[in-house]
Amino acid sequence: MVAIGATVACTAPTFDGRIERFSFSSGDVMDRFAVDVFLPANDTNTGFRALYVLDGTEHAETVAMLVQTQGYPVAVVGVGYESDRAKRRVLDYTPTEDDQYEQSGGADTFVAFLAEDLIPFMEASFPIARRKRALFGHALGGLAATHIALTQDEHEPLFDAFVAASPALWWDRGAILDTEAAHLKSGSALDFRLFIATGEMEPVTVLAYADALVARLRERADPALSLVYLQYEDSPRNRTWRRTYTDALSLLYEDN
Repeated sequence: MVAIGATVACTAPTFDGRIERFSFSSGDVMDRFAVDVFLPANDTNTGFRALYVLDGTEHAETVAMLVQTQGYPVAVVGVGYESDRAKRRVLDYTPTEDDQYEQSGGADTFVAFLAEDLIPFMEASFPIARRKRALFGHALGGLAATHIALTQDEHEPLFDAFVAASPALWWDRGAILDTEAAHLKSGSALDFRLFIATGEMEPVTVLAYADALVARLRERADPALSLVYLQYEDSPRNRTWRRTYTDALSLLYEDN
């Protein structure tokens, strides 16, 4: 059962649209999420496309301002945590367990929360279209985004575009490569858009596993896949996410 906390509407001096912030409880994940919704000022008859941002408490407002500056009619939905962020994101964003962490490997449960609880609520409660959803994630969030891309049902996809900034594909000795191999074996199409970016000053494991996954995806030569892979010069991880999100917005929404 999902319990919805109090919704508070507020006006930010730099954002022209409507902002709502509320708590969202999930019985499956057993946690309360901090959800930040940024809706464009202009009206829509068909609903805004939605861009979901992991680590939303930290990143969603910046992404919303980028969307506004670039003039895209897109609703930004930040999914963050009310407390224990460092611990909770390790559990929710990782697809496999690692004994070095107290809790990990809960990504599939988190995906079920998005698919069954949060996204239906958002589309029923706000002017958000039931089409062309995108997911942004950084570091472990980028791992989660990539995992969802490679495991979602191609006939009923949860998202059609994914942006992974400095993705932690090194997790569990690169288990994401096993996920890609299983996807290949299943015969499913790579019917989505994927934007991966790293910075050349990041740890070698970040770069190596990103290179390895991109090489495998390119080798498949699937015409349904739209893949962009960038490596920014002189960019450490704490600067890569903003550059990635800025460039990805143009890819996702220019002329779309």
